[in-house]
Amino acid sequence: MMSLRMIAYAKPLSSLIVATSLLSSASQHILAAEPEFGVLTTTQEMRQMPPAVLAALLRETGYQSVGAICLAQQLPEWVETFRRKDLRVGNVYIKTIVKPDACEFECPLDDVFKALEGSNAVVMLNIHEAGTPVDNAVIAQHLRPWAEKAAKAGVQLAIYPHVGFRVAKDEDALAIAKTVNHPHFGVCFNLCHFLKQHEMRELRPTLEKGLPYLKMVTINGSAIGDTQNMNWDKLIQPLDEGEFDLSAFLHTLYCELGYRGPCYVQCYGLTVPAKELLERTLTAWKQIMPRCP
Repeated sequence: MMSLRMIAYAKPLSSLIVATSLLSSASQHILAAEPEFGVLTTTQEMRQMPPAVLAALLRETGYQSVGAICLAQQLPEWVETFRRKDLRVGNVYIKTIVKPDACEFECPLDDVFKALEGSNAVVMLNIHEAGTPVDNAVIAQHLRPWAEKAAKAGVQLAIYPHVGFRVAKDEDALAIAKTVNHPHFGVCFNLCHFLKQHEMRELRPTLEKGLPYLKMVTINGSAIGDTQNMNWDKLIQPLDEGEFDLSAFLHTLYCELGYRGPCYVQCYGLTVPAKELLERTLTAWKQIMPRCP
């Protein structure tokens, strides 16, 4: 893979210097244990599998953790099935609709907390508006009580920035998290959504600003270059494909910045057969996972 130091080779020298600074650091953080790692069950094939079959496949291919991304009505069964197979459910994904006077969740959040109680799993909120614009401060006001409930349940809440949704960019997610100001509330960093909306020079500053609130990171193989004008088939590739240097990214994140949270792989839209994709993903992770001195 091409190094992050080289990704701006076609840009002016000033841009190249900025890109190179992504990897510069005066100190290193010791990583005592391998980070929590898993996949988000976001391929069409995975989502159509009976949960018991998917759980067995995950165990067969060597996984210990999984992000249970499914329909709201499926969530209780999926969580329970994965647990019976000794799979850690590290995160779930909940559609959240904000209104001026309240917020609504596609799956009752109290039930989600009960299903994940005591696991420290990350409940990822993708946030939409119901038509009426809602300020970040109002969103934070609606979500603060849920952060307190999350703490009592022993789980984490985090905004999942998503292109085209009400909270699309990392900076909006971070502004809301800062206003909520609760240790059980934060943000997710999603590489593909970042690349679709930002220039590469913004990567390290975004990670540094978000670090105190960062609950989870999602990665995938990706192309490099003018990523803001690329389609998802270029921005979401298998972990062992694409020119983006994931090894350097993870070194920056874990070894230089000191992040210690989970890392999961985004598989949305991939058509590689599930077993092959899971095997390739785990092999690629073992090659790129951070090894901090």
